[in-house]
Amino acid sequence: MFELKTNEEIGAYLKKLILSKYPSCRQFCVAYIDLTVDFSNDPQDLRSDEIRKLTNRLSQILKGKKSIQTYDLPIFSKLLDVSCEQMLSAGAVCKPITNRRTNYNIAFSKDECDWIEYINREDCIASYADEYGKTVVDYAIEFKNYGFIKFLIENGFITLISDEKGYVDFNFGASTSLKVRPYEARTFENELYDNKILRTQIISLALENNDYSVLDEMRARDFPPQLTMTTFSSKYIKFSDYYDEKFLEAILHSRSKVIQYFCEEYYVKSHYANEEILWIFPFIGQLIVKAVKANSSKAITLLDAAIKHNEETYSNLKKAVLYVAKHMKTNLYRNMSFQDVIVSALRDFHINEEKSVISFNCYFIRESQKVATNIVSADVQSKKPEVQSRIDRLNELYSQIINIKDHLIKQ
Repeated sequence: MFELKTNEEIGAYLKKLILSKYPSCRQFCVAYIDLTVDFSNDPQDLRSDEIRKLTNRLSQILKGKKSIQTYDLPIFSKLLDVSCEQMLSAGAVCKPITNRRTNYNIAFSKDECDWIEYINREDCIASYADEYGKTVVDYAIEFKNYGFIKFLIENGFITLISDEKGYVDFNFGASTSLKVRPYEARTFENELYDNKILRTQIISLALENNDYSVLDEMRARDFPPQLTMTTFSSKYIKFSDYYDEKFLEAILHSRSKVIQYFCEEYYVKSHYANEEILWIFPFIGQLIVKAVKANSSKAITLLDAAIKHNEETYSNLKKAVLYVAKHMKTNLYRNMSFQDVIVSALRDFHINEEKSVISFNCYFIRESQKVATNIVSADVQSKKPEVQSRIDRLNELYSQIINIKDHLIKQ
C-alpha cells in the first residue's frame, strides 16, 4: 500500500512529469486526445474543441483544484511512462509499470487479441471482481470503452435481454458465458443480478457512441417492475432502484429521434396476468426536470408527450370510475347517494408508494374499463412562459389523477 497524496501534491508532480516529456501541457493534451479518440471522420474543429476542454481540465488538476479521474490514470500512465501508484503518491512510490493483465488494464485496451486472451485464461480471472471490487465490465464502462463492451455482447459473453432464462422479472434474464472457477460463489453473473443499472449504463455508453440500435435490442424504455404490473396490483411497483442519472443525461444529449423514442407510449406484457399494460418512459418526469434545468429545447417535446399521456389517463380513469359508479347505483346501491357510490367504486383505485403508477379495475363488473399506467409530474420551474405553462398543466393533470375523488364528488 502507499499513501495517497493531496490533489495539490499530485498536481505539482504531474506538471513536473509532463513538462519533462512534452514541450507544453497543451502538447500533452494533444497526445492524450490522439491516443483516446479517433477524429479521422470528424471535422477538425471538433478535435480542437476536445483538446481545448482537456487543456482547461488539466490546468485545474495541475493546480490541485480538481483530482485526476480514474479513467485518466491508464492514459497518463502510458503517456508519462510511470505507474498509477507513482502518480498518486506524487513520486513517493516508484513502482515499475507491469505487464500483468488485470481487469483494469484490459478494460482500457482497444486490442481485441488482448480481450480474447484475457477471457480464455485458465484462471478465469475475467469472471471475477478485483481487489477493489470492480469487474472488467465495471472498468470498461468507467473508461467508456464501448468497443470492448460491444465485443462481449456480440460474441455472447454477456446477454442483457433473454426471455428464456429465470429471474426475468428481476434483470430481464441477463446472463454471462464467461468461464468460472469451480466452487467459487460470487462471479460476474452476480453483478448481473445485483447491479440494477448495469443495462442502462451500457445503453448510455451506446448512445454516446451514436449506436441507436440498442434502444430496441436492450429494451431501453423497459424496467423489470413493469413485468410484475397488473390492473389489480400497482401498489407495490417501485422504480427508484433503477434510477440512473447518467442514463437520463445520455438521453438528453442524444439526437431528436432518441428523445422521440422515449416520448412514445408503449405496451408491456405482464408476467403475472394475461394483460398488456400501457406505459410512458417511467423516468420521463425526471428527464423533464433535467431538460428544463439545462434550458434544453427538448423540454417542450418531453412535456407535450407527458401532458398528452396524463390527459388520456385522467379521461379514461374518470370514465371508468363513473361507469362503475352508475352500474353500482342502478344495480346494487339504489338507496345510496351517488357521491357515496363513487367513494365505494374508488376502493378499486390504487396508487403505488412512489405515487407514479395507478390502477383501477372493478373485477365484478366485467364490462367496465380497466385503467393501469404510470403518471407524470415535474417538480421544476422555468423562466420561459411557454415551458412553465406546460409544467403547470402537467402537474395539474397529475393532481387531478392522484386526487380523482375530489374531482368527481361535488363538495
